[in-house]
Amino acid sequence: MRYSQGNLRKRKKSKSSDVYVWEGMLYVTDDEGNRKQKSFVTGVICDAPSDKDKRGVPSGRGARQAAQLFAAWREQLIEADKAAEALRMAPAASLAVTDYVQRYWDTRDVTPETREHYGYLLKHMQRPVLNVPMGELDTARVREWLATLRKEGLGQSMLNKTYNQLMYACRWAVENGDLERNPCLKRDTPKRSKHELNPLDDVNVDKLKAALVSMQSTDPKLADLADLALNTGMRIGELCALTFGDVDADAIHIRNVVVRSKGGCRLKPSPKNGDRRDVPQNATTRAIIERRRAVFAAHMDELSGVYLFADLATPTKFPSPSYLGKAWSAAMKTAGIVGVASVKPRFHDLRDTFATQALVNGIDVVTVASILGHRDTSTTLRHYARWMPNANASAMEKMDGVVGDGEDS
Repeated sequence: MRYSQGNLRKRKKSKSSDVYVWEGMLYVTDDEGNRKQKSFVTGVICDAPSDKDKRGVPSGRGARQAAQLFAAWREQLIEADKAAEALRMAPAASLAVTDYVQRYWDTRDVTPETREHYGYLLKHMQRPVLNVPMGELDTARVREWLATLRKEGLGQSMLNKTYNQLMYACRWAVENGDLERNPCLKRDTPKRSKHELNPLDDVNVDKLKAALVSMQSTDPKLADLADLALNTGMRIGELCALTFGDVDADAIHIRNVVVRSKGGCRLKPSPKNGDRRDVPQNATTRAIIERRRAVFAAHMDELSGVYLFADLATPTKFPSPSYLGKAWSAAMKTAGIVGVASVKPRFHDLRDTFATQALVNGIDVVTVASILGHRDTSTTLRHYARWMPNANASAMEKMDGVVGDGEDS
């Protein structure tokens, strides 16, 4: 990499500000001749641009301090590039475990969200016990690392994900001849704790319905959000991504989902399992959607791009699932509603409530799986089979006399 000397220029601190600051810019050219520009806002305040400013020669208020900061930043870029090049040239087996794991991840074709998630996992690998060359990693060190994470109280799900990624990287190292054998033994794999389902029973469903009626006067958006989740089994991210253009008289078409991202949330153009799904409408869901439509219809004519659960002031901006989830948790604490696990329901427990109520009331598992968006019924059965206690008895009642004469032989 070759770095130009760069130069300083004046720019507004923000679009709406009248304050100017020094900004440094330089060009980076790689070995193939490709060039890209990098910039660095020093934050040092300067006077507004004038005709007296000499092109390429920074002078005046804050120029010396800005030049020093810019030079230090440029030096950091160069040093970081040298370190990265040394890492690339180092023998793979001599790389520290975390560096080797990163090299393994670089070979994978994954989404930006997954690559961002890798960064969170890497933090849990950065422990002294793993600060050794990959070629020296053994089972004893891996077990000590696992014990450290458990002692720190790392959640079971994150522990399992982190361990699996280390195991995959070690497997790759074995394939490449950088490790003699995989030190991550299958029997040491952290067992994922089963999350106890917490749907509402009939009594608490009735309490919830009454609470949602009361909530219409205090927080109608949250009330409608929960009501639609309870009647469709939709996830909160799917509800937050729902626009009036996704809804017609027959069905709710789930085309997008709001997901957490670095620095906030973003819209992902597909549901969780990658398949678009349609949730059939009934009189209850139509009434909920019409209530949401009435909120915006008085202020605008075109609603196709308006989010059902957006704020009236920003109708084309999707709401935050995290914010609504916290509001829901507070509302349930106030209402004193609990699920079958004797704890207050999370918003996702409304999805489980829909599924269990559907099965208890005789809707077949194939239909429930389709509405929930499960790719196959085994997922639905694995989660909700115990809410079908009379399925076998009912089947035997229907078969009574079908293949026999009902008399003793």
